[in-house]
Amino acid sequence: MTLVARLERFQIALLLILPIVWSTIVFAPEFFTDADSYLHVGVARRMLEDGWLRTFEWLPHTTLADPYPNMYLGQHLFLMPLVAVFEPATALHVGVVTLSTAFAASLHLVLRRRGVRWPAPWIVLGLLACPLALTYAVFLKGATTFLIVLVWFVDAVWAGARRRTFVLAWLSIYVYVGATVLVPFALVHLVVRRWLDGRWDAGCVVATVLGILAGMLINPFWPAHWSYVIAELRTIFERDPALIPGEYRGAEWAMLAGDTLVKI
Repeated sequence: MTLVARLERFQIALLLILPIVWSTIVFAPEFFTDADSYLHVGVARRMLEDGWLRTFEWLPHTTLADPYPNMYLGQHLFLMPLVAVFEPATALHVGVVTLSTAFAASLHLVLRRRGVRWPAPWIVLGLLACPLALTYAVFLKGATTFLIVLVWFVDAVWAGARRRTFVLAWLSIYVYVGATVLVPFALVHLVVRRWLDGRWDAGCVVATVLGILAGMLINPFWPAHWSYVIAELRTIFERDPALIPGEYRGAEWAMLAGDTLVKI
């Protein structure tokens, strides 16, 4: 076996540390997950039992409206077979470890495609040392599946692959309520390429916008999906003062302060 092959195997073995560590956390008897995780598993179970969901008995008592727009359809479809095989708590644990592992593997593959020779040590260090990354790795959040799509989206934009950018932006709408955040990512790339190459190429920005519009127009939850996304975007700038501080309608966006948006 050549040295290069041995180093590749070493990196793969290093990445396996991540699902092992995450599993020891989520499968621990004392582990207590958050409400988001139960929501996603619960919706997947309801879809498995009752089919296509458009309403709940308790819907009028929430910030959602009737008909119910499933903003995380892709994630719930992924969870359905797990809920069918395992009891809900186990399905939750298996699901979050699987999705988090897929995210780490996607990071590794994309960085290798971009010419990074040793991505595995940095991925392992970053995902275990960063509290926010660790939280997303062990809790089933709304953005858990979207983060996988995001990695490949950034790769497509960086490569200037407009068709792939369009497809990934389209699919992201079915995965995450905050998928419109892809537009700032594409705009940042546009500015960076202008700085590096001295020219403007808005092809991927246009592809991103068109992909998002396609996903919102060709959508099984139209028009409720559209109105909910607009309400989410408003929470960037405003919040109902009647709500408890720290509790937001559409909390995916409202927690982002101005400096965070600039960093994104």
